[in-house]
Amino acid sequence: MQTLNNLFEYAENWYQQFFKQIKLPKIKIDNNQINKGIPNTDIPMSSRNDGWFPLYGFEIFINKFKLFLEQELDTQITPNMQLIYYPKNGYMNWHTNSDNPSTRIYLVRAEKNPLSEMEFENKIIKDRPLWSFNSFKIENKTWHCVNAKTERLSLGFHYKGNKTIQQLKEILND
Repeated sequence: MQTLNNLFEYAENWYQQFFKQIKLPKIKIDNNQINKGIPNTDIPMSSRNDGWFPLYGFEIFINKFKLFLEQELDTQITPNMQLIYYPKNGYMNWHTNSDNPSTRIYLVRAEKNPLSEMEFENKIIKDRPLWSFNSFKIENKTWHCVNAKTERLSLGFHYKGNKTIQQLKEILND
């Protein structure tokens, strides 16, 4: 069975040998609204190429983590099937995902710590250097945003099992 350390080592090798070779598009980073506070109206989803960019076509990489999570958590996991790339000073403005509430597990790679973070109304999850998992629950109107002061790559999974956020954090060293 694959360990978490082996999986993160695989991910870092993939990142250095493959991902670093990808020619990424120029990403607009001039519309960061995070410091303006939470908006008054629901925003289910953040705009594309506004501080971040979705990357598709990495099914082998994604499925490797999906299978690992399913083995560790003993339940079916649904990946978002896209990697989200944030350049240095990238962001994802405040939004709720109100159209898709669920418990989320995010695989995150950040260059430096604690320069990128996910912010909620009442808490902040700071990314750790290189690879780690972040677990959290998105309910009806869970306002959150991402502020990446360093390059950041993330991959989201939807978890529908019975474990609490605390149990997920313990299992995944979150």
